[in-house]
Amino acid sequence: MRPVNTLYAVFLAITSSFCSSSLFIPQAFADVQIIANQGSSDDSLSKKDIKKIFLGKKTKWDNGKKIVLATMTKGDTHAAFLKKYTGKTEAQFKNFWKKQVFTGKGQMPKKFADTEKVIEFVAKTPGAIGYIDAGSDVGSIKKIDIK
Repeated sequence: MRPVNTLYAVFLAITSSFCSSSLFIPQAFADVQIIANQGSSDDSLSKKDIKKIFLGKKTKWDNGKKIVLATMTKGDTHAAFLKKYTGKTEAQFKNFWKKQVFTGKGQMPKKFADTEKVIEFVAKTPGAIGYIDAGSDVGSIKKIDIK
């Protein structure tokens, strides 16, 4: 019995250290900032509202203007946002939107490779909403508070 317990303890130690390492989930809980175009009517949103928006279930701002989504293509910020606000992995999110487009229920969100491009798009696009790393300088773009 003793060798099995020893092997089990070693297995747990290795698994535990691997799962907590940055190699397994790099910054999976990175701090994310939700941003919107200055013309959007909402200054704060609930986590539930953000999920509805980024899953295409809420398509208009409170003032009736169309919501335009800006997402990252990949990376730590993208993964952290998806996990925290949509409950989906990158692959699940991508497949969800492919299905929406295929069935005619929505348009694929605009995708950007870096934070600066998301900020630029949101700043110049009426109704746009996106997310970036919380440490990024957003200039005059509206930061959305989470209720």
